[in-house]
Amino acid sequence: MDKSYSAFTGTIPENYERHFVPIIFSQYAKILANSVDPKGGDVLELACGTDIVTRNLAPKLKAGRYVATDFNPPMLEIAKTKVREDHLEFQVADATALPFETGQFDTVICQFGVMFFPDKHKAYSEVARVLKSGGKYVFSVWDSLENNHFAQTIHEGIGKLYPDNPPQFMKLPFGYFDLGLIVEDLRRAGFGSISFERIPLTSHAASPREVALGFGMGGPLANEVAARDTLSIEAVIEALEEAVRKAHGSGPCAAPMEAFHICAELLE
Repeated sequence: MDKSYSAFTGTIPENYERHFVPIIFSQYAKILANSVDPKGGDVLELACGTDIVTRNLAPKLKAGRYVATDFNPPMLEIAKTKVREDHLEFQVADATALPFETGQFDTVICQFGVMFFPDKHKAYSEVARVLKSGGKYVFSVWDSLENNHFAQTIHEGIGKLYPDNPPQFMKLPFGYFDLGLIVEDLRRAGFGSISFERIPLTSHAASPREVALGFGMGGPLANEVAARDTLSIEAVIEALEEAVRKAHGSGPCAAPMEAFHICAELLE
């Protein structure tokens, strides 16, 4: 995996929080947070980003430790300003080499981060290692681009801007949706009793520009634009804004989006 695909650095974290979170992450964050038992003990969150799930879940927890982690320190710096709870701590961590002792957590959660882990089996195995016997791994992944219409519009729009070398980043977050493969990966790591739910929702944005700014500057797609150095980011955003306007209308706009909520229990 290209390292730039997992690099949420520079101005990306700020744009992610300001433009991207409200469009596609907020609704699913509430669903994931509500799926965790508030009396369920110690919780580890992977790839917490700017803490959209954390701020929904941390105040609800009645007991136990909550550790929110991310691979990118700049994302955690924003996260630390959003929520403070006595039982909450933030820590930089690589999901494929977790810095925790075996059997520490009752629940591990992760919203839309699994797709970025370069070695899925190793990441799942690390989660299994740090979970207590019978613990749960609760996470979400996006369905395909075809079922996430804003994302598909951006992917097609950016491809037209670079026909000879189209950016491929969007295929990563929206490319790990084969439930059979996910179940197989989880079982290899020691999980059983695996359940999943398809959750279709509607994504809302104040304007086509907000969609362009969120996708174009709030994630590693911005790194691909910068690496090509043939068009300014302003020109790219304007082109993507026009693509969204043509596909989804002017002014406040909406589009279908879809994700899977997955719960896997560690075998005792």
